Amino acid sequence: MKLTTLTLLITATGCVPAIDAEIALIEQSRRGVSMVRESIDSRRDQVGLISQLDRRRLDDAFDADVRQQPQITPKWVIEARGAYGVALDALHRRDMAAKNAVDADVDNLGAIDESLAELARLNRAQTAFLKPETNR
Repeated sequence: MKLTTLTLLITATGCVPAIDAEIALIEQSRRGVSMVRESIDSRRDQVGLISQLDRRRLDDAFDADVRQQPQITPKWVIEARGAYGVALDALHRRDMAAKNAVDADVDNLGAIDESLAELARLNRAQTAFLKPETNR
């Protein structure tokens, strides 16, 4: 019986430093998740700016086409409007795909962070069980 208790005590005491190291690693991982989230937010802002610039360039190109026409005919207006609409749709699809990708990245990071937080809670509970004097 004493041997079993001694073995259990040695095993439990040896686990505490490993658990503390796991907790530190989890905290570092959560900081990394936060940094990636900030990078994604920055990328989201850049995508928005690029979208605005592309829309402005498209508008400018359309305006230039109109100015270059010696005579504006109904047929030309219909064709130009159609081409402009296709270009706007392409920009919109691209912007939505980028937004959806960023949203998925943010959701995935949130899930990772929640998992790491839960793992940290479990490790702290295990440490509290193995070192009850830390609860005083």
